[in-house]
Amino acid sequence: MRLIKIIDKWFFKQPAFREFVTKVLYGAKDTDVRIFGETLRVNTLRENGYYRSARFARNAAVFRDEAGVLMNLARFVKPDGHFIDAGANIGLFSSVFSRFARMHPEFGVTAFEVHPSTFARLKVNADRHGFQAMPVALGEREGRLEFVEGAVSHVTTLATKANAYSKKESFFSADCRTLDSFEWTSPNIILKIDVEGQEYEVLCGAAQLLASGKVIAIFIDGYEDSRIPVLLARNGFSLLNARTLEPWVEKTPWLLAVRQPD
Repeated sequence: MRLIKIIDKWFFKQPAFREFVTKVLYGAKDTDVRIFGETLRVNTLRENGYYRSARFARNAAVFRDEAGVLMNLARFVKPDGHFIDAGANIGLFSSVFSRFARMHPEFGVTAFEVHPSTFARLKVNADRHGFQAMPVALGEREGRLEFVEGAVSHVTTLATKANAYSKKESFFSADCRTLDSFEWTSPNIILKIDVEGQEYEVLCGAAQLLASGKVIAIFIDGYEDSRIPVLLARNGFSLLNARTLEPWVEKTPWLLAVRQPD
């Protein structure tokens, strides 16, 4: 606290000195930066805070990639809605969406995470923020599946989909269920899928749910299976770039599917 007061007194409240130092470090030119997924024109001196934030975000995936998507998905929240987080990891999206229950008591959040130790941290966050967490995988059919870990938790994938990011000696098995095996009563469901290669199978396991018309938006965080856009379009969804809300084009990995009005 004392250090902050010193910086405030001898730097922030010394505008001529602050301007000199900032100009030496960053220059004083107009340039384009990306913040929350949008390109903005700033001046490296006059809007230095924005400029520094954009430089930081460029190397931090959460701020570069996910902050804008979270904002876009929030647009679909309804008072009686439900957020389903398939592949929740430690529950960043679920924790943010659980805020809406403070205004809308009927709003619910359910998070799924298959990795045991990652789930343990998810459960702490779920208890802290008041949402439901389930330690199972989601797929096309129920059963037992084998998974392989990576050096970090967000690259856990099916053993059959092991890749250069996988630790070939670190396998574990877990139960798999379908989304259709659960009872979803909300008429306004937002579905997020981030399952490292199992996206199509998760959607196939939600065939009844998709046909019911209850799912109003689906965010898929990266995929390679070309059957996914076809399946979504066939179920009455229009496709957008999840980061920009521009029309989806082929091979855009951040897919937002929005249910078309009847």
